[in-house]
Amino acid sequence: MSIINNNITYSKVESDRFKLKVYRGNTSNIDKKELLTTILENKIDVSIIRMPSHKIEQQFELDKIGFPYICADTLVYYKSNLEKSSINPIKNDLEFIIATDEHTDILDSLINSIFIGYTNHYNSNPLLPKGDILNGYKEWARGYINNSTNNKTTWIVKQGKENIGFATCSFNNETSECEGVLYGVSESHSGMGIYGDIIRFTQNHFKENGFKTMSVSTQIQNIAVQKVWTRESFFISEAYNTYHINSLLSASINEIHTEDITINEKLINDYAQFTEDYNPIHTNEEFAKSIGLEDKIAHGIISNAILTKYYGTIFPGNGTLFKKYSYLFFLPLYINKTYTIEILFPIANKEKGLYKSVAIIKDKLTKEICLVAYNDLIKK
Repeated sequence: MSIINNNITYSKVESDRFKLKVYRGNTSNIDKKELLTTILENKIDVSIIRMPSHKIEQQFELDKIGFPYICADTLVYYKSNLEKSSINPIKNDLEFIIATDEHTDILDSLINSIFIGYTNHYNSNPLLPKGDILNGYKEWARGYINNSTNNKTTWIVKQGKENIGFATCSFNNETSECEGVLYGVSESHSGMGIYGDIIRFTQNHFKENGFKTMSVSTQIQNIAVQKVWTRESFFISEAYNTYHINSLLSASINEIHTEDITINEKLINDYAQFTEDYNPIHTNEEFAKSIGLEDKIAHGIISNAILTKYYGTIFPGNGTLFKKYSYLFFLPLYINKTYTIEILFPIANKEKGLYKSVAIIKDKLTKEICLVAYNDLIKK
């Protein structure tokens, strides 16, 4: 089953949060052609793809696509058979209150203190601002407040008059399955068995309401919570790797620069003379057509010369140097055709003079993307 059939779709929440065009989906097998087409046609900035860990070989399909990507985390799922499990009694004197809209500020405050150093797949991606990641937890938890009609619920955990933790859960009445989605205990109350009590409370709540299985999940590095789950009759059931493909085809901190270039005979001949690259695919129409091309094509690095002019004289301007660059060629640039160049700057640190630029070259007529260039620049 391909990634497209598994619905890699636009994520409005994450796109709004990170100010990037974010798509996400789950799959067992990547269809690289379909995925590439989806990224190019939708000009996606970040694709978040989750795959079963036992399909690790699928990672090499991402290599073949060519866009920069990272393995952002490994997520492990544990399950508990509520029908057969004997749930341990709660040890601490706690009160569990179903959260409503009036508890939003309390929930936000708890998340600010609990998740400030927590890491997940967002943290692994250097493109995503850390403050926005914390806000994501707040948005996530708020979505479970007073939301029983959507099979979600949140509890605020109190000890005396103090709010010390929370639990967000989802459930499916038709399948009799439920999930502990997000739990948290304030740092001042950690190590007191309260996290385990919250697990037991939610287990018991759903067991009493006729649910048969309960699942929980976390990143593989969070060993402490996994120890608690094991003690509370949860057993590991699944693992998934999360990948971020940072194609960055839309985002720019400033106005996108566009200009047209026509590939003509003089341009190709001048470049061939300068480089002494007289490969007949550039200079001999008959030869080019004999190997399946439509016509003679431009030397691939001609585009680099165009970008050098812009970076060095316009923006960032005089004193700009290349630190690193990489090019992805999807279609050749043909002689006597006009192409549109779009130059974006997804990231810039003007104080340090560091810039990440993406250049997209498209066929002016068909709008097809022919080339994407990633350029790390420094302005002295």
